[in-house]
Amino acid sequence: MRLTAFRIRNFRSIVDTGWQELAHDNITSLIGQNESGKTSILEGLKAFHDGHLIEDMLRSDLSLPAVDCRFNYRWEDLEN
Repeated sequence: MRLTAFRIRNFRSIVDTGWQELAHDNITSLIGQNESGKTSILEGLKAFHDGHLIEDMLRSDLSLPAVDCRFNYRWEDLEN
């Protein structure tokens, strides 16, 4: 199973990333200025993986955070 796209909303400094497609060659770079949200993206994906949030990850405007992910998988992956 492979993560192909994600969208993060109302999470730390992020209001809405929009759907971000990941490269098909399994190499993805996060590039941006300091304090632009790169770490917040990684922490949002980690929160999705772990299934829990830490209070300081929430936005101060009390909006509910959301992390949506799209995956591709092969049938063989599901059998194992």
